[in-house]
Amino acid sequence: MSDEFVTLTLLQTNNEHFREWFNPAPTALKLAIINYFPVLEWGNAAHVSYLESHWIQNAVCHDCFVTDGQGLYSPKGAPGTEDWAVVPEHSQGMFQVNTVPHDWARELDLFDIETNVRAARVIFDWQGWDAWRLSAAKIGI
Repeated sequence: MSDEFVTLTLLQTNNEHFREWFNPAPTALKLAIINYFPVLEWGNAAHVSYLESHWIQNAVCHDCFVTDGQGLYSPKGAPGTEDWAVVPEHSQGMFQVNTVPHDWARELDLFDIETNVRAARVIFDWQGWDAWRLSAAKIGI
């Protein structure tokens, strides 16, 4: 029996967060998360993805952002806090990969689930869940 199988079995049986967020995720998203994220992050990845895009493959940031006429901006932290800032925003796909600070991702098809998850993993390796600060804070990671 492989270590990954044992870990997956333990996660499914002993981890409510994993069962609640990884199991109902769309199959293509689950497969991409399995391929690109460490096994102990699978539940977190599915949950962050849900909070970012509601698992809508072609999600693009809009509505919840303000504009100054030059581009979209989103809050970096809560208004009135030390972390509050406006940052350029153009996010796409399941993980809402922001191509403004991650300009290397501009040429990628971020509406493709596997490509989006792979890009999210690169960002995760650089910044951890802090790259998705508000979503991560909601789930306590």
